[in-house]
Amino acid sequence: MDNLQTAQKALSSLQTLLSEVSENLRSGQQQLSSDLQSLQKDLSVAKETVQSVAQQVSILESLQQTTEKIERSVNELMKVLLGRRSGQAGEQIVSKLLSAIPLSQLTQSDIALPEVEEQLTFEAPDQTLEA
Repeated sequence: MDNLQTAQKALSSLQTLLSEVSENLRSGQQQLSSDLQSLQKDLSVAKETVQSVAQQVSILESLQQTTEKIERSVNELMKVLLGRRSGQAGEQIVSKLLSAIPLSQLTQSDIALPEVEEQLTFEAPDQTLEA
């Protein structure tokens, strides 16, 4: 009978240990599940942020291209207006157009037009995109 009681105590002790292990596993599983849900939320926020930044970069690239086109158009218009045939009227128009542009964005041009002493060109500020 002693062997039977010893076996019963051993089985009872094993049952207690298994119960504790089972509880620890459930607790660990719940913690892991909670951590994974938190990580999923963080990744969702990060994804939205990356998408927003990508949209902003796309907008900035489009604005940069538009600015470059405007810069070329303004320079071409100035060439026409400051050319030989336009005279003082062309110079006055260019002067009024350029008055809206800060002086820091105007530079002397190396383009020589006949009968014009000083040439100006419009240069957009350098706007390097950083990701």
